[in-house]
Amino acid sequence: MKLPTMVKIQQEFEDNSIRDVEDHVKAKLEEAGIRKRVKPGQKIALTMGSRGITGVARVVKATVEMLKDCQAQPYIILGMGSHGGATVEGQMKIAEKLGVTEKTMGAPIKATMDVVPLGNTPSGVPVFIDRYAYEADGIIVIHRVKPHRHVMGPHQSGLLKMLTIGMGKLKGAATVHSFGWENFAKNLLEVSSVVLKKAPVILGLAIVENGFSKTAIIEPVKPENFIERDGALLQTALKMLPRVPFDKIDVLVVKEMGKNMPPDTDIIGRPTLRYYTEVKKPSPARIVILDLHDDSMGNAIGMGSFDYTTQRLFKKIDIRVTAINSVAGNVPEAGMIPLPLDSDRQAIEAALQNAGFPDVEGVRDIEEAKLVVIKNTMEMQIMYASHCLGKQINDSKAKVIGPPFEFPFDAQGNLAVDFRP
Repeated sequence: MKLPTMVKIQQEFEDNSIRDVEDHVKAKLEEAGIRKRVKPGQKIALTMGSRGITGVARVVKATVEMLKDCQAQPYIILGMGSHGGATVEGQMKIAEKLGVTEKTMGAPIKATMDVVPLGNTPSGVPVFIDRYAYEADGIIVIHRVKPHRHVMGPHQSGLLKMLTIGMGKLKGAATVHSFGWENFAKNLLEVSSVVLKKAPVILGLAIVENGFSKTAIIEPVKPENFIERDGALLQTALKMLPRVPFDKIDVLVVKEMGKNMPPDTDIIGRPTLRYYTEVKKPSPARIVILDLHDDSMGNAIGMGSFDYTTQRLFKKIDIRVTAINSVAGNVPEAGMIPLPLDSDRQAIEAALQNAGFPDVEGVRDIEEAKLVVIKNTMEMQIMYASHCLGKQINDSKAKVIGPPFEFPFDAQGNLAVDFRP
């Protein structure tokens, strides 16, 4: 089957990255009055999430060093909900992959799946918290604020979600999610409010990343300001979120996905959940995922957003780990397996055919097919698009670079393009 002629697209993002993360964190903690909030000898728990936040190890280490300078006793807790197969061993492996170990951080990691009940919300949702977090004299909540593919509302993935899901571990995550995603926005507010009231939270460190997926903002947040700042920083994150710069396309191809590069609805233009009916640009008719990033350790949650995949990805799936995460999150559809085909080319051809471009002469001109290929949802400075889309770019920060070309594949039929700027 002939494929459309392609062009290379480059997007320009504002590079407002923080250069010296460690010094920046320490300065921000000083500004937040950390020395007045922490007393010598106090045991302070720092949350460590499972998402691949750029430079998270640097943020945690700088916080550890600052607390030691205050003569406190910092330790790290794993606020990972049901991730890592909902086991201590699995979550420790995730932390290690992200550069967080007792040796690199200079502080103990207290890992457990045990939780302490904190009571119920006004809506009757039981609230749980990591046992080691509850036993601390103080908790510093470290997490990134960003959109979440399943959540609608003013709060999505951020400080409140760490309080509710991350620190709730498997039991807390499964409990909150069991009340349904249509109620999640309300329950997120109510559960996190209970945690803020009954757990010794002394500060938050909210991280926001830019279009390069680099740290742009690190903001200390007082507990009484968690709700207001979590919502405001989400709006900031949305403005910096990279997007596919077209209003409507036929096929979107994503080279790789993973726990740290999920198929965000605001980027791929397709929701996973049935109740989420809002149409998002670029609203592709068909979507292809080609590979699973090794950092996911077999967790392929999110693959249900796609229609087609490859045998290469299929063989990497850890069904048990994916199932635990999908069931605990009440998103079985996110763990559904797309149709696996033998090669990248076969998967792309299937998507084009089912998007209205069959391999039949005289039916439709393949050059009219609106095809876009991105590396992943975190690295979108370079992408590829059908030649016909070159004049339909809807963002002044994106432009065509170079002449049209035929899409290259290797001998196995797998995509052979370079996504470097």
